[in-house]
Amino acid sequence: MKPNDDSVIGFNYTDHDSYELMCSSGCGHSRGHHINSTDYTSSAWYMECENGSPGEAFIPCTYPVMLTEINYKSGVEDADDWIELHNSTTEDIDISGWIVRDDADNQYTIPSGSVLMAGEYVVIAKTMASFSSVYPVTANVLGSSNITLSSEGDKIKIYNTQNNLQIGMMYLPQAPWSYQANGLGYTLEYIESSNAPWRYSSWFAGCELGSPARSFDPSCSPLVNVEESTMEGQPVMMYPNPTSGMLYVDNSQTTWTLVRIFDLQGALIFQKNLKRETLWQWDTQGLSTGMYLVEFLAEDGSVRAERLIVN
Repeated sequence: MKPNDDSVIGFNYTDHDSYELMCSSGCGHSRGHHINSTDYTSSAWYMECENGSPGEAFIPCTYPVMLTEINYKSGVEDADDWIELHNSTTEDIDISGWIVRDDADNQYTIPSGSVLMAGEYVVIAKTMASFSSVYPVTANVLGSSNITLSSEGDKIKIYNTQNNLQIGMMYLPQAPWSYQANGLGYTLEYIESSNAPWRYSSWFAGCELGSPARSFDPSCSPLVNVEESTMEGQPVMMYPNPTSGMLYVDNSQTTWTLVRIFDLQGALIFQKNLKRETLWQWDTQGLSTGMYLVEFLAEDGSVRAERLIVN
């Protein structure tokens, strides 16, 4: 069916071209024609959501579970093919039994007990050993999947347990898609606010080696392995914990010279020199709800890490 105006579509239909309509061929989308147009060239058509809307008015697409990253041709460090899913909602979603398919109809069924927590990311890797060799810190991984993504372009389709298509898209290795994801060490990253995984402008080349199982980090900070300290001795005076606002660290003995904060995937999200700080305070309101590791380093080289809960 036709939407009533451009605002219902969510983007200007005159910006369309044949590339943005390609996914109506085998990706699970249909084409809709703009109600006010007498033109039947590509600019007058738009992409419907997965499965179309036969006999009904167009409704803007929503994706509770999003396909947010694609690695189809690694560079020198070969992790083999992998994709990333993100629960974009505030509720946990059980994705047990969901099926991922490529264009050659290789299929992977997500194992039983796979619950994607609110805001959580998960990687589906073609070869677990290859993935782990490049990303030894990344733990939230499923596979091996046998999903094979072609360097010539491919389709990715994801179905729920009722066999309803949830996500359908295709990518190409050349313009207007980013060429950097084609063997140059980058991945395709998805702009989640676009709600249009079929559209090439919704994807861009992210960081070298990508950002598997975590959100895109524009600073491309490396992953590190930080473990909570089990050593004896005086703990860090860090309070309140849990917190939903200010976090305080008592450094009156000038024990600690540096603090670093990591998410549980090992991504560095903040660091601060504490040499002149006797009582350091930090506002946690910019952090998502969840668990973090706070690492303290002393001038003598000793390190201590504490768990921080933001609620």
